[in-house]
Amino acid sequence: MKCYKMHLSGFPLNLRNLLSPVALICAFAGSAIAQEAPDNDVDQEEVVVLSPFEVSTNEGEDYYVSDTLAGSRLRSDSKDIGAAITHVTKDFLDDLGASDIMEVADFIPSLEALDNQESGQDQNVSTYRPQSFRIRGLFSESFARNYHGVASGPIIPQDGYNTDRLTLSAGANSILFGSANPAGIVNTSTVKAQTHKEFSEVRFRTDDRGSTRYELHHNQPLLDGKAALRIAYLNEDAELYPEPSWRKQDRLYIAGRWDITENTKITGNFETLDYHRNAPYVSNMRSFYGAWEDAGSNVVPYTGSNPTNGGLGIRNYTGAPFQTPVWGSLGGEMDVVPSWRHHAISNFNRVTVANLNREPTPPEFNNGRDLAENLRVQDQRGNVAEINLEHKFTDNLYMQLSAFYHEIYQDMWISWSSNQVGVDAASTLPDGSSNPDAGRYYLNGGVMQIRELDFENLNFRWTASYDLDLEKVSKWLGRHQFAAMIEDNSGTRWTNRGQLFNTDAARPNQNYLSGQNKLRTIIYVDPQKGLIGDGPKPDTRTMDTYLSTFPGITAEWKNFIEGTHETIEQRAYMIAAQSHFFNDRFVTTAGYRIDEQDFWNTPAGTWDRDPNTNFYLNYQDNTAPKALVDDVSNLSEGTYSLGAVLHLIEDQGALDYFSLTYNQSNNFAPSPGFPDFYGSVTPNSTGETEDIGLKAGMFGNKLHATVNFFESGQLNARGPNVGAMTNAYNSVWFELEESTGDQSYLNNLLDTQSSNSDTFDNAAEGIEFQLTYTPVSNWRLSFMASQNETIKTNILPRTAAFMATEFPKVKSAHGSYIMEDGQTVTEHLNEAEALMQPQFTQEGTRPLNQREWRYNLITNYRFSQGPLEGFSIGGYFKWQDKPVIGYFRDGNNQPNP
Repeated sequence: MKCYKMHLSGFPLNLRNLLSPVALICAFAGSAIAQEAPDNDVDQEEVVVLSPFEVSTNEGEDYYVSDTLAGSRLRSDSKDIGAAITHVTKDFLDDLGASDIMEVADFIPSLEALDNQESGQDQNVSTYRPQSFRIRGLFSESFARNYHGVASGPIIPQDGYNTDRLTLSAGANSILFGSANPAGIVNTSTVKAQTHKEFSEVRFRTDDRGSTRYELHHNQPLLDGKAALRIAYLNEDAELYPEPSWRKQDRLYIAGRWDITENTKITGNFETLDYHRNAPYVSNMRSFYGAWEDAGSNVVPYTGSNPTNGGLGIRNYTGAPFQTPVWGSLGGEMDVVPSWRHHAISNFNRVTVANLNREPTPPEFNNGRDLAENLRVQDQRGNVAEINLEHKFTDNLYMQLSAFYHEIYQDMWISWSSNQVGVDAASTLPDGSSNPDAGRYYLNGGVMQIRELDFENLNFRWTASYDLDLEKVSKWLGRHQFAAMIEDNSGTRWTNRGQLFNTDAARPNQNYLSGQNKLRTIIYVDPQKGLIGDGPKPDTRTMDTYLSTFPGITAEWKNFIEGTHETIEQRAYMIAAQSHFFNDRFVTTAGYRIDEQDFWNTPAGTWDRDPNTNFYLNYQDNTAPKALVDDVSNLSEGTYSLGAVLHLIEDQGALDYFSLTYNQSNNFAPSPGFPDFYGSVTPNSTGETEDIGLKAGMFGNKLHATVNFFESGQLNARGPNVGAMTNAYNSVWFELEESTGDQSYLNNLLDTQSSNSDTFDNAAEGIEFQLTYTPVSNWRLSFMASQNETIKTNILPRTAAFMATEFPKVKSAHGSYIMEDGQTVTEHLNEAEALMQPQFTQEGTRPLNQREWRYNLITNYRFSQGPLEGFSIGGYFKWQDKPVIGYFRDGNNQPNP
């Protein structure tokens, strides 16, 4: 059978988009082209016999998935699984016009996609993971691909062009993952080569933002149906929200299958991608000039005093004469100045008269646009390969050997603090002339950084399946399916951490590493349009080349912080069993798993340096050896899963089944060696989940519904970075040592590695409801709802204890000492306490941006005959609760969510 079709669809459109003539024309054209030519020679498709390690394909089916590997690692009926499993089929993705998990997260119970800012607020994690989310209120970046995970780094961004189904396993699930985040895991099952039919497909998609997406697909049976090859290609240029967010990617996917004999087969796939995106913070989340507005929004002449006028909410930048590129000034081409010394209002790091509330910016700001342009850009290149050898020894004994290779290289260009909105309150420039930018908004672009990361992972897995039918002996003994798995997973990470330095002979400070040589940015912006002025727009990717055109500047990315070279070795041993009793009325699932880990890295202080400049070498040139990290090595942890399903009613009229379900599981997430500010490794995160639910099927397998009540807990979740406190504390001792020459002051320094962290705990409970209904073969409906209440407790316990015991000692001994910026030691430490206070006040509250209740309804109808044959029509309704988005100050000046 041959099938060729063109498929056009739009990205999910809001009402304004829906009324757009362009969108309507594209949608009409797409529906018309999507008609398939009739095939009068279609034979009945061959019946494909599946092994225990594979499930049925969901391409061209409805929203319900009848079988899954997520319950016991072997193919099981979905209705026999007690764990909370949600499947998203290819048709579900297509009907929403979605391409990846982030675009459908709002339509899956208890799953919430996170933007860059939320990821950084709630966990000390990279804000450059393209796909991160919360499951049941718990942060997770746990992805798997065909149930293979990676030991180090992120998995490549998953996309719908080669996806057969997405599977969310909510909560801890020891059978699937012992060593992973207890929030849960999202698995992508990629499309497979099919030996029984040939088909081709071309897809094109656009929207009213000008995005384009092209997909090419072809499946070719070979060797008289004993083998097949499948190819998929994707080219996407997407304009996203908020402006100027964008995503560009080219990807090629190849899958193959060869049935060597009736009992032996090889399957595999390979994917390569080139992926780029700009993922800015939304600038309206960080306003730092409330005190200035409250005082009347005045501007004053520049002076060297500090503060200039505390009563007006105005301060002056002081300190080293930094070289600062300035964009958007109305005073001509003031592209680079020796020091940007205008007055700043409520600056994040100078808070004597500051308003620390992270208030939304005024309503005149365009919330649909990030004003900083291309200052947070990510490039990724990667390859993924998988091969599986499967053999059937007897009718009830199968074995599979699987190898999975995953490598990804990424560059991340970051301008820190580009989401901090301030106001220039100087009426004059330092030379006394009039300031053309007085009263204008600006973005503090901060220090520009580049992160180069290289991750390489290799996974080997052996799985066996054995069926044991004891019903022939006695109907009370039941039938059973056993699974055993041994897995070896290794991952290596290399990292360079560079910042943009001026290395020119005329640099401000002859010490290459001096902070005076770091290049910072200031960007004047119009609140609606973004950059003002006619000069070039800032782009971190090309800033070194651009700035080097100015006299006295040679801009280079240099490693100011040590790199990373670490290796993780993980091993897993798992047994599981699914048993059917009483004519399949009672189904149990049980599993036990042991996970082990060893961890090596290059110890702090040993990374090689350039002898001429003292910058750290790139990881490609580093020769420092790795060492075993005792705190996170020789780990061995056992976890379990227990589940049961009782089919109370079966085949009674319209009711196909009505069942009671139960599931309990735990797991742990071994720390990869994140240090707290003492240099000690934070403890491993652990979690446990309990689910009780109901399942029902009706009308001859057309309607399926589940309701699930859950409780989940997580101990020692990795918390926000405590670097603000660490830096403020260390700056005191650095300056005391510099001013007195007494080296003993340096003994008080905290560990200053870039990944300082602390922990907190979570407790979550809620309800999840799912319903899929196919009234007729070409009409599909889905309704999902969830209620989640997650409470954060025991927030940053080590940080709180240190600040409570050590800060008073420092204030007592040195509190009146005046530092270079004019502040006292006490003022500096008070700032650190104020910066950390918003974290501590979240004790007993929900995570920021969590929505307690969510509902959605999706429907789609495809015309299969008559004049509208080939057309489809559908839509969705979505409602979400209001989230907590920030803090106010209460009567005691404490932040209150």
